[in-house]
Amino acid sequence: MNAALDPRGLAAVLVAAISFGLVPTLARLALDGGADMPTILAVRSILAWTGVYALARAMGERPALLSADGLRGALIGVPLAAASFGYLGAVRLIPVSLATLIFFTFPLVVALLARIVDKDKFTAVRLAALCTAFAGLAITLGTDFDRIDGAGIALAALASLSISLVFVLSNRLMRGVRSLSANFFMMSTSAVAFTAWMAASAGFTAPSTSGGWTGLLGGGLIYIFGIVGFFLAIQRIGPVRTALYINLEPLISLSAAFVLLHERLTGAQYAGGALILAAIALTSWRESRAGPTAT
Repeated sequence: MNAALDPRGLAAVLVAAISFGLVPTLARLALDGGADMPTILAVRSILAWTGVYALARAMGERPALLSADGLRGALIGVPLAAASFGYLGAVRLIPVSLATLIFFTFPLVVALLARIVDKDKFTAVRLAALCTAFAGLAITLGTDFDRIDGAGIALAALASLSISLVFVLSNRLMRGVRSLSANFFMMSTSAVAFTAWMAASAGFTAPSTSGGWTGLLGGGLIYIFGIVGFFLAIQRIGPVRTALYINLEPLISLSAAFVLLHERLTGAQYAGGALILAAIALTSWRESRAGPTAT
């Protein structure tokens, strides 16, 4: 089957984009309700870790951390945790729009790394689509350059590089490992790291409002679907396509903010979103015409 048209892969990346797109809005609700970021990340990681394990067992998998696959997965979990830490640190020092824009350079980095490591194709169409999607993202975010901090930019770049490594390493090191087991192994590192961070800071900071609890627990539960869809998509349609299609995530975030937080969208944001969708549509159309051997 042409990987570009793999229905399971496309459904998985759509689930991941929707889930990850909802997570920032739910985190905002948790923060507004009194929780802090170490608590939010720890709860999210623990819920994802236990939820994925439960799903794996329900599907007949028996993931064992003390195994070669488990150790490789835990190793990939290091850049996964670094990506969350880097992005979180960046948004505290520079405008969220700028941090997000720098972070979303990762589809271009993934394409470059896949070309070097896996000898994946890096066609003119892919390059044009990635650049178009990035331009659409820049327009959509309306990036503010008034507050520039070198450390914040470095942290956002760290997040971009780290998530790019997750894409490429998981595609290479987790081949042959069932998706839910691979998810469980990789989430183990994040669960341990963020739980330790929470314990070392103020401990568990409970929300003081019902909306805060909804954001805290809802974000953790939705993250389960995001992380499962994310890694399944990488296995089914490859890291480069997944990285391109995940550009839908900011559009989902804006839509969620519009519906749940009543934030207004501008004409420029609609135009930028149209560019992102056009880039994804162009790639899907072009690679679907390439035949069943397209990679």
